[in-house]
Amino acid sequence: MQTAAITDEPAVNKPAWFVTAAKAAYDRGDALAARRLLRPLVERGEAAPDVLSLFADASMSAGEIAGLADLLDRAITSLGESEARVVLRLKQAQALMAERRDREALAAAAEAAEGAPRDPETVEVFGHALLRNGRTDEALLMFREAIERSGRVTFRCAMGMLQALERGGNHEAAIEFGDAIKTQFPGQAMIDVALARIERRLGRFEDAEKRLLQLPLALRNTVEVLVALAETALLLHRDEEAKLWFEKAYRLNPDDPFLRHVTGTEQTARASDDYVRGLFDSYAGHFEQSLIGLGYRVPGLILRALERHEPDLSSGKPIADVLDLGCGTGLVGVVLHDRLGGRLKGVDLSPGMIARAREKGVYTELEVSELTHYLENETASWRTVIAADVFCYFGDLEPPIRRIREILEPNGLFIFSVERLSAPDGWVKQATGRYAHSVSYITKGTG
Repeated sequence: MQTAAITDEPAVNKPAWFVTAAKAAYDRGDALAARRLLRPLVERGEAAPDVLSLFADASMSAGEIAGLADLLDRAITSLGESEARVVLRLKQAQALMAERRDREALAAAAEAAEGAPRDPETVEVFGHALLRNGRTDEALLMFREAIERSGRVTFRCAMGMLQALERGGNHEAAIEFGDAIKTQFPGQAMIDVALARIERRLGRFEDAEKRLLQLPLALRNTVEVLVALAETALLLHRDEEAKLWFEKAYRLNPDDPFLRHVTGTEQTARASDDYVRGLFDSYAGHFEQSLIGLGYRVPGLILRALERHEPDLSSGKPIADVLDLGCGTGLVGVVLHDRLGGRLKGVDLSPGMIARAREKGVYTELEVSELTHYLENETASWRTVIAADVFCYFGDLEPPIRRIREILEPNGLFIFSVERLSAPDGWVKQATGRYAHSVSYITKGTG
């Protein structure tokens, strides 16, 4: 009797088979499967540069970016000057942007662009990195160069051009460009959403609404368009209509923290951490440019309030220790920096905002923390506590104010801003999702 042994070698011994299977999975749109197939090779350090590039693409498409940028960096250090190094550096720049490590992304993208200055994709990614770092004019040049070199406009490049034009204040040029190229992307609504946002900034609310309502029904019934319609209705003082648009968007995406918050019928005492963190992480890269466009004045008002209550400031006496709650990108810190004679600590829930504040180099200490949690655990005393544009995300202010009083030094100063409620008393969550407080509520709580 003869027997035949059938052996099934472990798949890990067949890297070529895994790479072929991963490419096939990625080509059919299954990025997660492609990533899983390649991961053992990558973790064992057996992946060639082209395999690492595919792994990076699959990881980013699948939303699995944790640790990707650092993994690529380790691989790049072993490569000399080569095309493979440029490709991996480009992938690393994209991964860093996905992680909101924008300064590092800019350095990686600059190196890639230096290595492949004529490659349209590389130039385009460099443009996005510049844009994320507030270098709007340079970003615009890169997007234009990418279009010229490729002879066509990719959707991502089109969105980059629109954002660069908008942030540079070239609103009419942005609208002209967007209307000229949007027909090339018939299945996308985001260009019209961006153009509607620009029209709202110009005060042309009816034009923005008309633009969105003219979209085909299949595109109009998307979360992005429904939210844009709601935001436009709010500016037209049609709050009930806005509520209906928000609710329709929520039904399409009930897991979205913003939509959960803004459609909540209960008078929640504060916005959720997920909502606030997600909101400001997404704003971090262009937060200050947006505020400047809106004529933001709160940091200056904070300084004037300090000068009123600390008259020695005008004679050059420095401000003692300052705690900046909800510091954001550090705009208050910049205003106070030259007047400081002690610590300046910033606290914010958003890691993206803290990263931007750290770049300014004006804070002696920065901490990522939710405000209530931070206050409950704070043991130091502070001469001055500031909360600029923070309490619009809180309804009930009694708990944080009570705790702030406890950490203030004797005769310490607490300066904060709120959105004013015209009602005689109390607080309310507005249709925007932000909270407003009456004068009587504030004076009773702080008097």
